[in-house]
Amino acid sequence: MNPKAQAGREEHIQARCWVFGDCEFDELRRELRVKGEVIELEPKPIEVLLQLLLHAGQIVTKEDLLESVWPGLMVVDGSLATAVSKLRKGLGDDESSVLLTVPRVGYRLGVPVRMKHSAIAAPAMKQPAARQARAWIWMAVAALVFLLVCLGIYKRAWFLGQKQSVPPRATASLAVLPLVNLSGDPAQEYLADGMTEELITELSKIRALKVISRTSVMQYKGAKKTLPEIARELNVDGVVEGSVLRSGNRVRITAQLIYAATDTHLWAESYERDLGDILNMQRELAREIAHEIKITVSPSEEKQLANSATVNPQAHDLYLKGRFFWNHRTRDGLSKAEEYFRQASEIDPNDSLAYAGLADTYIELVGFGNLDPAEGIPKAKAAALKAIALDDSLAEPHTA
Repeated sequence: MNPKAQAGREEHIQARCWVFGDCEFDELRRELRVKGEVIELEPKPIEVLLQLLLHAGQIVTKEDLLESVWPGLMVVDGSLATAVSKLRKGLGDDESSVLLTVPRVGYRLGVPVRMKHSAIAAPAMKQPAARQARAWIWMAVAALVFLLVCLGIYKRAWFLGQKQSVPPRATASLAVLPLVNLSGDPAQEYLADGMTEELITELSKIRALKVISRTSVMQYKGAKKTLPEIARELNVDGVVEGSVLRSGNRVRITAQLIYAATDTHLWAESYERDLGDILNMQRELAREIAHEIKITVSPSEEKQLANSATVNPQAHDLYLKGRFFWNHRTRDGLSKAEEYFRQASEIDPNDSLAYAGLADTYIELVGFGNLDPAEGIPKAKAAALKAIALDDSLAEPHTA
């Protein structure tokens, strides 16, 4: 082909198009099709969908979505929740099975995603312009490689410096694996899961310690992997594992701390308390772990972990059941959670955790489309403010 004919011909570029469930999304056209029908969506829900498709199979945090979809703007989670709600409506995702909510973390797609390419005709560049564009691209690639090399050298130097200054047994990050229910009664699973979540919460109060979220560790419940394998997958230094056994109003926790790099047991202990003293037991356990792994605990954190907090055994038991069903993230589960939280608040009107649970439940019911925002959001806010008024130190109502 002569140069003039080649310069005048059309070239084809590959446009990314994702297929997931009954849906297709064309990136170039910003077009969503559900069962072959084009769905009209506003730009922000479309951008949220694009980020989820770009990270298919992964959890996309709320922070990352806010930064990507609303770059440089001060935007609250409500804007994201609205965009997600509109996206779910466009996808016809009434059961929230396509776009999954990861509690307190973000969102991910719950269906397999595959990519196909479609050829889009576009006028070809003139040859000099094309050469100039390629030159700019290569310059950009070279600059990026140079920056990455510099960053790698810096991080290696920093790591070596840290490695020299940190004692071999020092642990900066932890994963609390799901505590094992030793009762033999599946109906007691809520207690083991609840104790796991409460221990994670207490350890998370220590700023110098990185604690893996409940969402990430629950996937290892019943897993047949070695602790070093789990630690590598979660990128943590240490692992806490243990068990829970309940007899009447008495609860026993047995826990052990393993240094993952060498699969070495650093510490093990058993605690037994009445159910009403369960929070104090969790705080004592957190203090012991922090001491063992040589993490610096600030005076305010030490005071918070040392604070005595008794609970109404019956109300707290109902609260743990509520959290268990709340974490199911289903309509039936949220309905049960609301009832358990409500019962807990009626038994103990000063139970701040029960009101925090109600606030979280109303928010999820609105997000799932099971409760009108005009009704649900005021109820959630009232419950959260009530919880804060009862205990300002709780993270849950502040998050809500």
